[in-house]
Amino acid sequence: MLFSLPSWIALIATLLCTLRAIYLDKWATADLQGTSVHESPRHVEGPNRWTMSDGNVVIGTEPDNIFYFVQLSDLHISQFQSKGYTIHFLHFLKSALPTISPEFVVVTGDLTDAKDARRITSSQHLAEWRVYEKALSEAGVVDGWYDLRGNHDCFDVPGWYDAANMYKDYAVSSRRLEDGQGVYEWEISKGTGKYKFVAFDACPKRGPSRPFNFFGYMPSSGMNRLADSIIGSEDKEPYNHTMVFAHYPTTTVAFGTSDDGYTYTDLANQFSVYFCGHLHKLLGGLGDSLKGYDPKTHSLELELGDMKDHASYRIVAVDHDLISFVDVNLPLPQIPFTAPHIPKAIDGESILPESIDMPPVVLITNPKEAKWILQYKEPVARIAQSEALRFLVFTQEQDPDSLRVEITIDGIQHPYPAQYKGVGDANGIGQGYTPLWISEWDPQSFNDMEEHTLRITVTDSAGRQGVDESVFKVNGARIDINGGPGEWIIWTKLSLSLKRCCILVIGSILAILLIPKLYSDYTPIGSPRYTAARDPILKRIHTLSKEPHTLANRTRYHVWLWTLRCIDMPRNMPIVWAGTLIYTLMLISLPWFKGEFIPVAQKSEDRYGLFYLFGIRLSDEWVPLADTWMFALFEVPFGLAAFVVVWIWRATDSADLHCSGTSRIRTLNERAWFKALVVIMWLWRVSEVLALGSFYGGVWPTLVQNSIIWWLLFAGVAIAAGKDGIFVRRSVKERNSSIWGRCIVCHKSTTGQEEDDTRRSLLDNMDDDPGSHSSSSSSTTESLQGLNVVKVRKSRK
Repeated sequence: MLFSLPSWIALIATLLCTLRAIYLDKWATADLQGTSVHESPRHVEGPNRWTMSDGNVVIGTEPDNIFYFVQLSDLHISQFQSKGYTIHFLHFLKSALPTISPEFVVVTGDLTDAKDARRITSSQHLAEWRVYEKALSEAGVVDGWYDLRGNHDCFDVPGWYDAANMYKDYAVSSRRLEDGQGVYEWEISKGTGKYKFVAFDACPKRGPSRPFNFFGYMPSSGMNRLADSIIGSEDKEPYNHTMVFAHYPTTTVAFGTSDDGYTYTDLANQFSVYFCGHLHKLLGGLGDSLKGYDPKTHSLELELGDMKDHASYRIVAVDHDLISFVDVNLPLPQIPFTAPHIPKAIDGESILPESIDMPPVVLITNPKEAKWILQYKEPVARIAQSEALRFLVFTQEQDPDSLRVEITIDGIQHPYPAQYKGVGDANGIGQGYTPLWISEWDPQSFNDMEEHTLRITVTDSAGRQGVDESVFKVNGARIDINGGPGEWIIWTKLSLSLKRCCILVIGSILAILLIPKLYSDYTPIGSPRYTAARDPILKRIHTLSKEPHTLANRTRYHVWLWTLRCIDMPRNMPIVWAGTLIYTLMLISLPWFKGEFIPVAQKSEDRYGLFYLFGIRLSDEWVPLADTWMFALFEVPFGLAAFVVVWIWRATDSADLHCSGTSRIRTLNERAWFKALVVIMWLWRVSEVLALGSFYGGVWPTLVQNSIIWWLLFAGVAIAAGKDGIFVRRSVKERNSSIWGRCIVCHKSTTGQEEDDTRRSLLDNMDDDPGSHSSSSSSTTESLQGLNVVKVRKSRK
């Protein structure tokens, strides 16, 4: 038989576990698949496909065909945190929002923080939701206010109708979201047409407590309703623009397919901008510009920084169907770094702080900034036909004449003065206030296919300044966003990338385990195939070790070295090899652990669930969050692959890797400091599993019914008492093969050393007593001559 019985068992087990993994993946994601997918969904024409640049509409000097709204995200109202969080939101309501007075406000999720005082565990806190409700009521902004759930708002929420879902009772738009079953919409009409706004909830139907509640998903049923809202019926009059709001950036959402076959890409073809939050600008500046343009769908995705830490909000204006926006931060130096007390919703007491001084906020609406141009969804030709620069100025000044406006284009002072053309007063949401300023210009003077920079600076009577800058092209051409890593993150489709990377890593580990095992069976020890296969590898390793240490030589050396180690692992460490393979197959086919994912749930089956690679199984339902893949992408490389590397490193005896007579005996992995690093790595992985237990149920069931902890115990024994373990004392032994006798390098080294030893012994005999040992001296001379003859013959060969 070509392969051994253990190899056949391993192959069959791998095949069966792989088939089960495919089945589990299909089962877990069944809700994302449409039930009656059409082969060819109907195509719907989108906005610039209407002829809005036909010259009938001109961007002029009057305050018409313009409106604006505000987006907020990630408020994180907290009953424990006195820095930022609630404080920032209340200052926005008191000082910023009254000066803006937009058409409406949209909050894209994470209304509350839902964490404990140590920010470790999570649950919904009634006090936080009451603060949110009271703040809106006291500010008088409930009308025209739209809000969505974020992942923090569904931490530890068993279902929509459960008492733990406090969004249902305290949020403004909960009834809209409930009636629309996760999707709601509204529209407004202006002089040039109608505009639709669609908001959808991608939170899991059953919300686990943190940390496995970061990603979102949109099942097929939700995609049906989203498609109905965005596309509508065939005979419906098209909208000038459709804009979509959600908490999650698309990179963190697993979108399903509607029953009519529509994917997210199909829907993105029909809307102009996707507004979201959630990522909080990430860390280290990675998310300073989480914005992107999709050339396939000709749509923008704009993530907004949080109100929690950065006190950020966004003003979006639509001026003659050109969409512009500005992201603004509250003046943090004017807000106390630490509030004297954390605001609470107490009857009869005001929750809003004293007003602070706000610098002017400037938003240029014409010409539109080139990197945000939507060539196929906006009437960009209107820029070249426009009669005036147009910009909005939001300020606490009551008299526009008290403002000083400076306009430069390419650093040159603009020759025409700025004029206030605004209408209405800043007295609340949806009151028709439009603080428009204009300045006449000749766009043809800049219609040279080049980029130009418009900079507008507004100074109020107190000397506070607001600045906006727009790099534009009169011909309406786009320029690159150049958003750096933030733009890349937006378009990576993280949910899918995590899954693919996990599959690649696990597949590589299985290949590294199985292929050498099958090769070992094909070349068993003692057989001619073993000698013919292993000896050439050793010869190459020994030869390359003597070559100059160039990059090419060292690369070839390590390739052959690790090839030999992989081959030796199943031979020299069969128990460790078998245990590693079994654990790897368990990861793809069985639950990883059982945990208390929703502690507030009344029923045991709703509280406890099983963690699989493909999702979380709760109460006979799958929650297909990409959090499981993200956890696996950390756990598999650091908790499995790293140990596999250690096993492989130990598999080959160091004596086999160096020529006979060399002074180098120990390899890197045999040194004490390296073994200490392995122990530290093991302790780190154990601490991570213990932390997991603190989140999801403690010792029982999370730490006992947990394949990871049992694997770590197995790995700990192998690290301590296995081959070359930290408690294993071993002397340097001779290599178990006879390769040195046939290896050219080893042979030269060994025979050369023997000849030198013989020559030295003979000379010593001659020097002892020349007179009394003449006969011995004669024989010694003959021996030396014989050695020289042999040496000459070898050199001739």
